[in-house]
Amino acid sequence: MKRSLFFYALLSVLLASRPGVAQEMVQPTRPQPPRPPYPPQPPRPSIQPPRPPASGWIPVAIIAVRQPVGHAGTVLGGAYHSFRYLKLRVNNRALTLDHLLVSYDNGPASSLPLRYRLLPGRDSAPLSLQSLGGRSIRRVDLWYSTDGGLFNPVSVTILGMR
Repeated sequence: MKRSLFFYALLSVLLASRPGVAQEMVQPTRPQPPRPPYPPQPPRPSIQPPRPPASGWIPVAIIAVRQPVGHAGTVLGGAYHSFRYLKLRVNNRALTLDHLLVSYDNGPASSLPLRYRLLPGRDSAPLSLQSLGGRSIRRVDLWYSTDGGLFNPVSVTILGMR
């Protein structure tokens, strides 16, 4: 046992006498910063929904009218609904439009009294909306009357143009 302690002490004295080895043993190792993943990934572009064409009528929503007289409405979906003009298209049967109410995300709603008859396959005249600071349309409601049965609903397509 005395010999092992002697050799241990001799070895430590010899190592301490060498300057490079002693410094390496005395200095603590520094923690390394985390390495980036290999290979580095390029940044991904954010996904944007496609923009509708700048000009032309864009189908915004479809309303199915099932009652002979009444009120129907829809909430507009999609990313872009800040339109300056709206137009209505009736697909199945004739429809008499009485009133149109356009609600926005913020601010007061626009009320458009209409009172005209749309024939099947025809479009209404463009309805101009008040553009107050580029407000987005949230909901479109229409009051109508039609001559027809309950089993064949009338399909009204709402078209928008910027």
